[in-house]
Amino acid sequence: MRCMPDWKSCEPLIDSINRNLELIWSNKFMTLAEYRRSVESGALARSKLHHDDRSFQKAHPDHPLAGDNRYARIKAADAIKEAAKQINRPLPADILAQIHKALFDCSAAVRNSLAQALFFVGGPESVPVLERLLNTDSESKMVTSSAKVTLARCKMRASLLGGTDPKVVMVVSPDLELISELLEISSKHSFRLFVPDPPFNELVTVRSAAHVIDRWYMGKEAWESYCGYLDNVAVGRSQHGPTAASQMALLPDSVLDDTPLVITDWRMDRSMSEFRSPNKPKESVFFVSGGSTDMVTLIVQKAVTGIKPIDFHEVVQEVNAKRLAQR
Repeated sequence: MRCMPDWKSCEPLIDSINRNLELIWSNKFMTLAEYRRSVESGALARSKLHHDDRSFQKAHPDHPLAGDNRYARIKAADAIKEAAKQINRPLPADILAQIHKALFDCSAAVRNSLAQALFFVGGPESVPVLERLLNTDSESKMVTSSAKVTLARCKMRASLLGGTDPKVVMVVSPDLELISELLEISSKHSFRLFVPDPPFNELVTVRSAAHVIDRWYMGKEAWESYCGYLDNVAVGRSQHGPTAASQMALLPDSVLDDTPLVITDWRMDRSMSEFRSPNKPKESVFFVSGGSTDMVTLIVQKAVTGIKPIDFHEVVQEVNAKRLAQR
């Protein structure tokens, strides 16, 4: 699922978010705090984790955690998350305020989907809201995990990259698990993780220690723009002026951009035929199928610690050895 290139293309998705917010409100929405107060006062029955949904629905049809109501809100929250992935830029304040309100739903599944949605569309104003959620929700590890990585991205959007930044690693990916792992190693290895918004200009305007890109998510137009930048760098360094594509391949590696690039496409076989190859030295491009989080983090770790060149065969051996040791 690719990002939309501009705000105009996002309008149907924003309409979808508004419709699904209405479905959340109309299906017995109740905040976690209200739910706890109502249960403690005896006004609501406590919904147990492994209760029989059918029996509970029959006995308490108006309960916010009764199956019909809960599943309707979960479905709406999931739809909001999927729309948010494609928008991938902060939403206007009025829509964000509604998502912030829904974020405190008494269903953990709803909270989790909306916390993940805010990873893609949250803004600086989402920071205190997410901090409040982390202080409020002590019941769900999945919500806590999603809220932490989303909080980190919203803080990224609140700060600009500058020339005095430490080593920077750029990531264009919808994979929250991968970004969570990279955030975890960022403090240990003293680098700053940054997840740019479309059109991903920071990939070419900010000097980075490594780039991690899911091309299906980035989109072909943005990928072509990135490849065009790499071509221009090669031409500029070679001092030859405009160079034909056939000649470009003959340029020495010393004139190419050698920033380590990890391509994390799903459907790698298909992506190899649908996306053109980047004009970079072969030893600085690593093709890692989507989901191989440990392999990506190891390559990034080597890149930020100055290991050059990075031997991909050694990376595979190290990861396989670690996986076997964990069995």
